[in-house]
Amino acid sequence: MDKIIVEIKCPATMKSYEFRISKRLSAAEGIKKIIGEIRSFEGSEKLLDGELSLFSAKSGAVLCGEMSFAENGVASGDVLMII
Repeated sequence: MDKIIVEIKCPATMKSYEFRISKRLSAAEGIKKIIGEIRSFEGSEKLLDGELSLFSAKSGAVLCGEMSFAENGVASGDVLMII
């Protein structure tokens, strides 16, 4: 299976979101898509401006943008935080 389901915690909105993403997608491309979807859902294009990263609660580390979610060790059910 190429897709995984992850929980994304967003301190800016104080909400959690579930995303189904390709584990082959780079973390840098993934965060762009995730932020776009959150902006659309919340109806605010100004939300989540600036340089942002994804933090893995499981590994306790920021995901490397050049590596895929799988290469970063992200699996279905993991919790990631936008920082």
